[in-house]
Amino acid sequence: MLKSINIFNVKFGDCFLLRNGLNKDSSDKMLVDFGSIQKINQTVIDAVNFELTTAERTYLMVTHFHSDHYKGIKYLNNRIIFDEIYLPNYFSKDIVKLQFTLLSLLNESHPAYQVAYNLLSVIPDVFRHIDKHTRILFVKRGEQIYNNIDSFRILWPDVNSFDIQAKKLYEEIVSYYDINAEKQLDLERLTEEYFSTLPRLTEQEGNSSVLQFEDFNLNPESVLQIKYNIEFISKTKNKPKKRLKRGLSKEISSYQNNICICFDNKNEAKDPNKNVLFLSDICREHLQDIIARTDAFKLNDRYFSIKVPHHGTKDYFVPNLPLSEYMIISNGYAKNSGWQITALYGWHYKKLNFICADYSNTCDYALAERKCDAYNPATCTCGFMFNYELVL
Repeated sequence: MLKSINIFNVKFGDCFLLRNGLNKDSSDKMLVDFGSIQKINQTVIDAVNFELTTAERTYLMVTHFHSDHYKGIKYLNNRIIFDEIYLPNYFSKDIVKLQFTLLSLLNESHPAYQVAYNLLSVIPDVFRHIDKHTRILFVKRGEQIYNNIDSFRILWPDVNSFDIQAKKLYEEIVSYYDINAEKQLDLERLTEEYFSTLPRLTEQEGNSSVLQFEDFNLNPESVLQIKYNIEFISKTKNKPKKRLKRGLSKEISSYQNNICICFDNKNEAKDPNKNVLFLSDICREHLQDIIARTDAFKLNDRYFSIKVPHHGTKDYFVPNLPLSEYMIISNGYAKNSGWQITALYGWHYKKLNFICADYSNTCDYALAERKCDAYNPATCTCGFMFNYELVL
């Protein structure tokens, strides 16, 4: 059962380590995201690697493919082999082909390019952390995963329309850029090569799609070919000068943002002091959808801690989260008034304890008329240098 959560200060980004025991050298551990839009402190990288290399069993969850949740995966030590890896269920040919298409058309600075690059690269990036016993599970809303840390309910993504949307967006892009038949065939070829390298997906109990590497010839050269194809299409010369129109760009980014994992632990003991809720980067509309559920995946009335969505930004704030003792606010820019990192939560959820790893050693929670700085942990733990352990 889950015993503690370590929150690592990666500046603007997310990095959590979940443990099933308080003995750091003998616990099983699950890394939930590891990324930042800034340079990650080497001390944090070393700490994460040490935690995972000393674990009995190791698990990895990548909630989605924004760099502030993903970039640090590349810094993991090669000696780390994961027992299971959990990814949002994006793994279909239509979705992969859409990402290759975006790489072939967009500049590196476009947000949709960055997500497409990370999404396609995740299999090659984690390949050095698997062996024949590793399972990669592509999970979706309504499923459960069980490991030595705890049992977890997957609350998002809702993937029923993912393939349909991917086809629609692909067709819109083909029409908008007038992509010729030859290039479309090339995109089909890249997609087929991507899937031909990997073992066939199987459906497991609970309907999770699983890549099982047992009895599969792990061929590093084939994986390198995937990486080469990604780099080749990314650096395509003579990309169209025609900019992606605003409406279509927004539609693509919104679609990519839907591909994220939100979860809580099932907690068979039903002890509110053992419940945790992680809300990834889910948008307000979809979070309200989760909150409104009345089925077996209804949220608990109370949690020990809630990781709020998208760094607490004002556009993602909701006033009706379940009760909790702690709120975890991911790192951010306290001096940027547009990013109301904790103030909105402070105004509304006045009796909670906040954990905010803002790298500038202050945060705008003070706007909520409660003193908050790195030297007053009674109201808010913020500004910690490397990591903070929350014991359940």
